Amino acid sequence: MSTHYALRLSPGDEIKSTLIEYVKRHDLSAVAVVTCVGSTSFATLRLAGASAAGKAAGVNGMLDVATSAEILTLVGTLGAGGAHLHITLGNDVGEVVGGHLMRAVVHTTAEIVLVALDGVRFERTMDAATGFKELSVVAVPPVASAAAPLPPGGLLPARDFVGYGGAPPLPRWPGDALLALNFVLNLEEGSEASFSDGHNVSEASLCECGSDAPPGVRDLCAEAMFEYGSRAGFWRVLREFEKRSMPATVMACAVALQRNPAQTAAVKKGMASGLLDICCHGYRWEDHIAMEEVHERGQIRKAVALLTDLLGERPVGWCVPFCEILRLRLPM
Repeated sequence: MSTHYALRLSPGDEIKSTLIEYVKRHDLSAVAVVTCVGSTSFATLRLAGASAAGKAAGVNGMLDVATSAEILTLVGTLGAGGAHLHITLGNDVGEVVGGHLMRAVVHTTAEIVLVALDGVRFERTMDAATGFKELSVVAVPPVASAAAPLPPGGLLPARDFVGYGGAPPLPRWPGDALLALNFVLNLEEGSEASFSDGHNVSEASLCECGSDAPPGVRDLCAEAMFEYGSRAGFWRVLREFEKRSMPATVMACAVALQRNPAQTAAVKKGMASGLLDICCHGYRWEDHIAMEEVHERGQIRKAVALLTDLLGERPVGWCVPFCEILRLRLPM
């Protein structure tokens, strides 16, 4: 199983360090560069045959490409241990040069596609034979399938009908408060099932009344209720939190935020001021119980990556609808 990521670097961005930071920010452990198209204004390459011993002897095998050049290929691997990238560049008269990428600055653009691999982790360890840190592929043990039978007791919580009985503990909230409240603002609109996204059904589970629309028939009332939430409801509730300087948690479906840049900007502003924090509410508003585990892992990865890109900060909370007990072990 793998997940693809696409990004575009802008003029002045340094390619290698930006990719390393991107992999780190998205918590990816085994990544390959699939393709890249763009141009550089400056690049430093280590040529074939260069070695640590040669560098120590004053023969460093480095080449600076100090004029604008087209990126013909960019390939390599990235992980927690660093990056190993090779690049080929073509100049304005068709000459081509390539080598190990040390540094490259984007001239106009760099459009890059990455693939993240499941089940392995890329590390880099020193190889005495080459004098460089070389790739070490470490297998990551798979989590037992959600369909596998549980051992007695397993992950299923025991039911408790007694609790603390007549002697409950006394919580000590800050300021000796008697009650602790966590206000939550859900952002789901635009990520629910809809005809516009090819689902052949209108989401009606969160509407004020149940929907009688059969599959294949749009429920305009259901759609209008969701649209009211993003067009008006969100802003009305947010204004009340702002008026009172009352902190709240935004439970955001990643696709919902992606489709509403104004909401995204408001959430970022609230996060910067300390008014809001973010909890990932899934990639879409969708049923996680029905998902195969491999698919759900992909949805989690996409949700975290998209929210990180939109908000500039990785969500640390996770709460999705219809969560099945066997999935509680799935990490973000």
